[in-house]
This record gives sequence, structure tokens and C-alpha cells, in this order.
Amino acid sequence: MNLHDYLRVLRRNWWVLPLVMVIGAVAAGLLTLRTPPVFQSTASALVVTPSSSIAELQLGNQFAIARAGTYAQLATTASVLDRAAATLGTSSSAEELARSVTASAQAGTAIIAITATADDPKLAAQRANAVATSLNAAVRTFDVAPASTRSPVAVQVVQAAQQNASSISASPVRNAVLGAGAGLALGIILIVLAEVLDTRVRSPRDLASTIGRLPSAIVPMRRRLGRRPSMTDSRREVFRTLRASLRPGTSTLHSVAIASVTAGRDSTEVAVELARAISESGLRVVIVDANLRPEPVRGRAGRDAGGTRPGLADVLERRAALGDVLVKGPLANMATLPPGAPSSRSAQLLSTRAMRDTVALLAESFDAVLLACPPLLARSDSAIIASIADATVTVVDARHTSRSDLVFGLEMLQGVGVENPAVILHNVRRGDMVMPSGVIATA
Repeated sequence: MNLHDYLRVLRRNWWVLPLVMVIGAVAAGLLTLRTPPVFQSTASALVVTPSSSIAELQLGNQFAIARAGTYAQLATTASVLDRAAATLGTSSSAEELARSVTASAQAGTAIIAITATADDPKLAAQRANAVATSLNAAVRTFDVAPASTRSPVAVQVVQAAQQNASSISASPVRNAVLGAGAGLALGIILIVLAEVLDTRVRSPRDLASTIGRLPSAIVPMRRRLGRRPSMTDSRREVFRTLRASLRPGTSTLHSVAIASVTAGRDSTEVAVELARAISESGLRVVIVDANLRPEPVRGRAGRDAGGTRPGLADVLERRAALGDVLVKGPLANMATLPPGAPSSRSAQLLSTRAMRDTVALLAESFDAVLLACPPLLARSDSAIIASIADATVTVVDARHTSRSDLVFGLEMLQGVGVENPAVILHNVRRGDMVMPSGVIATA
């Protein structure tokens, strides 16, 4: 995938990004609100050494600066924290002080900053002051001069810790912004990952990489379901182009088998649209519904409408004449042949001589016979009908058909002698109508 492909994928799934951004922002904001506030206070202590002259003062100052870092490390040791915990009583233990107190020496100075945190501003100040006081007591026992029991060095608190009413906890607004940013990054990763793992044939590029050739037609999705298409509708233009490439009504092509790869009504929709395009040119066309098996997805209304009307199954079983079951279509030169009563023997009926004779009789009365077949992967009937027809059109639903299903369906057709059938990519998103060369398909 190149940069253009990534941008196309992001544009197609743009709605995922604001969704995960909102989820990330809300989750981060709620987590911040549910987290207890944290307050911080700092006490400043100065390392002091005794001096009686300027020279001693200078030496003592150098000593204090050198020892400040050591005393800062000493402030967080057990000896100091235990003493501070005893001073605070039950409000803080040595373990809590170890987690909440830090100390550091300011570079080039003898000042030590002791910082404590707590969920209460008063307790934070108490912890910092207690550790500073305990540090002085601990220092007095170290660095003891010869012939003395106490060290001349002291750590004096020059600024006691004060209660800070403002918490240092993260702002809900700031965390919400960070959460939205994290959600944006996660959304991009999810979109790209889903694209990589998606095996559907959604674009001409996917089709070319799967079977090594481009589709015969690319049918875009309808912009609005239920909208009546105009004479200049892009979908109609696609089928007019397909009509020109198939050249129905010629001496070599009268019947066309139309079979979708996976379950759905794609073959019927394509048959109807192609029949309209053929009838516009003045040719007579008939649509044969060759799905003779009962379809659970049709429901009660579908069974009542298609099962009670005589059709192809009745003609093949010699229960009705062909002329009696043809139904006039919406246009003057269009007709339809319903499937008739559902039969579990559909494969046997379609393999009979009667089926070939029926297609031949229809070819004598009509310029084009369109055989709407059941899905290739769901029925063996489609392969049987394709072996009878003059040409075969395989319909690939860009929303559902996987690459493996397409390859398997074409292998089924190849098994009955149908080589290189026309392939229609149906219900393609506008953003996916890009040819492998980078040229946008016109539809």
C-alpha cells in the first residue's frame, strides 16, 4: 500500500476517527475525575557549619555545598523516615513517606528541597516539615568531630512547607485532549489494521491482485436507497457499457448466465439493470429466474408470490407451456419468466434436455435471454446453467465477497468449461473505484 491507498482508506472510514477520539476523551476525563486529587508542599533546608573567621566560613561553605547532596540522599533513608513517621503518628507510616517524599540539593548551593505529596494539603505540608526536622536530627549524629558526641553541622529549615490549595493532579480538560489524541492514533492503527486483514474484493485493485485482470464493469453503490434512477444515472451508464461489450442479439450471443459469487440478490439486480439497458436499444429481452430451490430469505411473501405463479420449473416438468408462464415486463420489449414452484430437484431439472430446449425457444423469440442464477457457492445450479448459456457474467459483491470465495467460484465455472467469464464488481464505494494504474474508474 502506498500513501494514496492509506489516504483512501482513512477517507472511507473517517467516521471511526471522531468516534474513538470521543471515547478516548471521555474515558480520560472520567478517569481523571475519579482519581483523588494530589497536593504537594516543599520545605527548604540549609546545611550550616560553625565558623569563627572568614577563612573558616569559606571552608565551611564549601563543606556544606559538598555535603548537601549526601544529606539529600539521607533524607529518604529509613533512619530519617522512621523518625519522621514517629513524629506524625498514625497519619503517615514510613512506607507512605518513602512513596511520597523526595529530596534534592540545588546545584551550587547548600540548600536542600524536601517535597512531599498527599491527598490532603495539610498532610503534605506536615510530611515535608517532619522529614526536614528529622533530617537535622539525623545529621547531628553523623560527621561527629573528634572528642565530641554531636556533629557541628546542622540542617536548618529556612522555609517551612505551607499548605497548597491547588492540587498537582492532571487537569480533566488536559487529559481529555490527550485521550482524544491517543484515540486518534488508535483509530488510525485500527483502520489500517482492518484494511490489511480484510479479504473482501472491494475495489478493482483487489480484483486485479486476486485473478490477474480488471473487471468488465464497476457498478457503484446507490447514493440513496429507493431513489428512482434517472436516464443518466451512473449505474445505468455502466450497464449500457456492459451491453455494448456483450453485444447481445448477435449470431454468437443470445443467452447470458448471470451468477453472483455469494448469497444475495446481486444476480437479480444485475439482470434487471442489464435488461433495461438492452431494451433501451430496441432489442427484445427476457429475464429468467433460474433459482428453483426454496429461498428462506424470501420470507412468506416471497414464497407466496413466486411459489404460486407457474414458471420455469413447471415448464421443465411439462406442467405448463412456455408461452403461458411468461410475464410481461415493465417495458414493451421486456418479459420475465418466474422460477415457478420451488423444487429440491433443481440441479436435475436444469441438467435436462428440456432446459436446453427452453433456452433455445426463448432465444428464437427474444434477442437476449438473461438467466439469473442462484449464488455460485450456494448452489451447483449456477455452473450447470453457465455451461448452457452463450456467455457468463460473474457478479462480485464488493461488500461481502472474499478473495477466496471469488477464486473458488471461478474454479467451479472452469470445471464446466466456462473460461474467463465476464466479472462485474457490484456495489463499489465511490472512494474505492480506483484502477490499479491509479486512474479513477468512470461510472
